[in-house]
Amino acid sequence: MYFMNSIKIRETQIGICKKENCKFTVLQVFRLLLLFPFFSVKDAFHYSASALGRVFACEKDMFYRFMEDDGIDWRNILYVINNQLVNRLSIRSDSQKSKLPVCLIADDTDMPKTGFRMELMGRIHSHVLGKSILGFKGLFLARTDGKTQTLLDCAVVGEDGDNPDRPRSMSKEQVGKQYSKDRASDSHGQTRINEYSMDKQTKLREMVAYAIKKGQRFDYLLVDSWFTCKELVHFIKRRHFNCHLLGMIKMGNTKYRSDKYGDLTAKGCIDKLRRIKKGIRYSRSLNCYYGEMVVSVH
Repeated sequence: MYFMNSIKIRETQIGICKKENCKFTVLQVFRLLLLFPFFSVKDAFHYSASALGRVFACEKDMFYRFMEDDGIDWRNILYVINNQLVNRLSIRSDSQKSKLPVCLIADDTDMPKTGFRMELMGRIHSHVLGKSILGFKGLFLARTDGKTQTLLDCAVVGEDGDNPDRPRSMSKEQVGKQYSKDRASDSHGQTRINEYSMDKQTKLREMVAYAIKKGQRFDYLLVDSWFTCKELVHFIKRRHFNCHLLGMIKMGNTKYRSDKYGDLTAKGCIDKLRRIKKGIRYSRSLNCYYGEMVVSVH
């Protein structure tokens, strides 16, 4: 409770008003939800039987009504809490003396599901399993300073599929049975729905831009080969503070132009560095071999 009281958040920042039939305020319901992990409460269904439920008596419906409200600005809530945590961490002596870079990490992950009737349910390609599965993709943006890591932003995205007659690779009969809800066009819930069909690379640039708008500064944006592209490089280099992109590239046939060695593929760059004296070096601090070459993409 001491920890919860140290996080300052107003009801206006949550975005909704108290329901008439709810005995707790919006802020109290939100704080109870945040306490779930500390009391090993798996979800709202298990709340009433938990130790926390014996202290604050209420039923699961109160939490379900709160969480399904389209007016809650979850993205803003995340940043309100994160900015306070980052400010508290930055004044610590170990943070002020640290020479470790601040890094944003972007990645997507499979969110497999089993039912067909969930809203916007569809099939996605799992790069881990190498096949199509039922579910969503979760796109996440995290911040780390080398000692602590916090989640800044997230979005649920899907894949429309190549066949217009089978949206999200589902039959029309399956799509017709899925849950749907009318939402106000300016609601935060509708914003999330609009994000579902966005290209992941476009959405990532939006998420990073929003993080910068909210005051987050970083030395590197770390991404894998799926996100590394010319547009993201240009986006990062156009920021008004000194930040860089650290991304894996695909070992394919893309040609990179080197002023010294001409056009080379990624594998060709590595082979060239291996043949150059001191082209490949060993780093004791990182315990790995590395090579460096300045190139540009055609």
